[in-house]
Amino acid sequence: MTLASGAGTQFTLTYQPWTAGSGQELKATTVVVTPPNETTPMTLTWPGGSVLLQGGDTHPGSCTGPVGS
Repeated sequence: MTLASGAGTQFTLTYQPWTAGSGQELKATTVVVTPPNETTPMTLTWPGGSVLLQGGDTHPGSCTGPVGS
């Protein structure tokens, strides 16, 4: 996606929160994104708390939506 100078966009980040007994906890503290028109990623503070680790799942519940969604 290419943005005009000064323009913005958004995307949806869907994740499964971790709760006691739900599985393996991933203690997320940051999220890394690469903005449109950039090649250098940015590290942002993760405000969502712990997430459910789903590394081996064939149909994980965590995903990103398309940019501009």
